[in-house]
Amino acid sequence: MENKKLFRKKTADKFTSADELNHYTKASHPSLWIFLTALLSVAVGFLIWTFVGDIAITVSGSTLVEDNIATIFVHSKDAEQVNAGQEILINDSVFTVKEKSSESYKITKQFFEENKYLAELGGFSIGDWITKVYSDVTISNGSYKAEITVERVKPIKFIFN
Repeated sequence: MENKKLFRKKTADKFTSADELNHYTKASHPSLWIFLTALLSVAVGFLIWTFVGDIAITVSGSTLVEDNIATIFVHSKDAEQVNAGQEILINDSVFTVKEKSSESYKITKQFFEENKYLAELGGFSIGDWITKVYSDVTISNGSYKAEITVERVKPIKFIFN
């Protein structure tokens, strides 16, 4: 019968006495397991988010509030996605779209100069076409930035689409 060795020669040479053969030999460092556990936790969290989370697709605009009625100005090309009942975020408050104007308006130099702050909030420039969207609000009169949520998408759709 062939003489089989329990330990490889290279490993056995590392030990200085026979008592060391009974000691635990580290196969990996605990920090590696901590890193792998953290990585697995992030992957599981991402996977859960893809099924239960959602991504809001929004349209930006500027808002003029007078007497609890908000007039939201949005680019006409973006207004095609806006419908009554959608959520509007104005000044950290959520409201709903009441109605959308069927007409588009061209921003003139006069409108731009008279409403410069409003135009800057909406990212408008002279010659842009805008559409008005209306909502009932409970915030004070003034000019605000608005975000209209036109769609909510589950992240899993991006993976399997």
